[in-house]
Formats: sequence, C-alpha cells, structure tokens
Amino acid sequence: MHGMIFWYFPNTAGVQNNGSPECTEQDISRNRCNEVPNNNFLFVFYALYSLYFVISSIQIREAWPEIEEDFFLKSTNNMGKIIYKGFYAIPFAWELQQVATWLWTKTSFDIFQWLKFAEIHEQLFVVKCTAKAKRRITVGAEVPKASKYTMGGGLLFGLIFLIIIPVFVFSSWNPMTKFNNITGASLSFTLKYNESKYFELMKISDALIEGMDRYKSNVTELKKFQEIKGSNIEQFQSLSFAGSSDANSFPTEAKIKNLIDYFKTTIELPYVILKFTFIRPVLSFLNS
Repeated sequence: MHGMIFWYFPNTAGVQNNGSPECTEQDISRNRCNEVPNNNFLFVFYALYSLYFVISSIQIREAWPEIEEDFFLKSTNNMGKIIYKGFYAIPFAWELQQVATWLWTKTSFDIFQWLKFAEIHEQLFVVKCTAKAKRRITVGAEVPKASKYTMGGGLLFGLIFLIIIPVFVFSSWNPMTKFNNITGASLSFTLKYNESKYFELMKISDALIEGMDRYKSNVTELKKFQEIKGSNIEQFQSLSFAGSSDANSFPTEAKIKNLIDYFKTTIELPYVILKFTFIRPVLSFLNS
C-alpha cells in the first residue's frame, strides 16, 4: 500500500499530466503535483487505509468477534428498506456479498444452504420493515384521498394503458399495419472497375407500378412460398420499365474517355451492377 500511494499513483499521474514522474516548482505552483504532500486526495486515502490497518490489527490482537448482523439489515424502517432494495437491485452485488461472507464465516452450511437462508432472512427483514410502518397507522383509519388518487389512480390508468395499447397495435388504427406499397422505383446499370471506380451506363428513374388484381393466378403461385404465405394480395405489385424513357441519364464524354483509357492498359473485366431503388411513403430503402 505504501508503494502504491507514495510511488505508483504519483508517478503514473505525473507522467500522464506533466510528462514526467517528478514534480517541478512550476507543477507545484499550478497545483499539478500529485505527490502525497501536495495531493490531498492521496493523503486522505492514506489516512483511511492506515486507520483501517490499525483497527484490523487491534481486532486481531484482542480477538474481537465478527459482526454477524448484515450492515444493510440494521435499520428496520422505510429508509433502511429502500437502501436494502437499492443494494439488492445492483446486479450480482448481493451474491458477491453473501459468497464473501460465507467464505470468512465459520458455518456448517454449504454455499447453497447459506444463500437460501440469507434470502429467507432478508425477506423477513422486508416484512419487518413493512409491519413496523403499518403499526403507525390507526386501526380502522381510512386511506387518505391523496394516497388513493396517486396510487390507485396511477394503477388504474396504467392497467387501462396496458389493455388499450395491444388493441391499438393490432388494430387498423395503427399506421404500421397499413400497406406500405412502393410508389416509385428506378433502375441503373453500373460498371465497377479498378476496385473503387464506378461507371454508370444508364439510369431509368420512371417505372410503371401496378397492383396484381389482373394476375391473381401468379399471386396464388407465389403464396405457396412459406415466407409470404400469409400476405394480402394488396401487398403484391407488378413493376416494369419502359423500353425508352425521357428520364434516362447517360454518361458524360469525360467518363467515357476515362473508361476507354483504363481498358487500354488492363485486361481486367469489370463487374456489372444492376441496382433497383424503391421508394415507399413511410420508409425509403435501397435494394440492389
């Protein structure tokens, strides 16, 4: 502990903050020195650990008995119950405490018996705290209206909320249950060459989108697939692109020249990328 407080902590902090483990007069004047005489936090930490060692040594010399009562189970009031509940809610904190206590306590219980009886003990502690608070209430006294409105009203609205939300989610009022069919689509042909270069040959941004009412036989065949077996016929659409379009876009002359120059110096074949872009009213996404 002396090595950590007087050597490791000051040197590590000095290297990180000042670039050197040793403090200069300038570091001291700017309160950037981390040695014990100039760092109050390390001094308090050292004092607390020294006090801990002194008390532990006296306990060993005098053979004081171990404190059997758990620290969190001393105050049998609402605050004590809240503190215990908060500690119990920390993941694995209660388990670590009980295993450590079992490890250093003389007992005939195995670890599983110890955990079981510790859980029973703490459940009785919660009941005792609750009963102690109930004793302050006059027998037969009515519950105050403030408590009824806050606790009862909150619980009532919470239950109604839990009932209504599932009904709303699975009803036709939910916008997520409405059909989100395609409203627009585009098609592009692109060459990928030289690993990171792209050359767009053509792009058609207008598409003919129709429902599948005229192709019910095709829909029947499609619905044999398990993935879309439960789909509605309104979710199926027919997509087609015209042979010629005013919305076509073609590559510029500079791009064509760049592509010709590249193929003059290599025999590598490019990749042909066929990309469809679909537009939906609620969510737009890209499929390639």
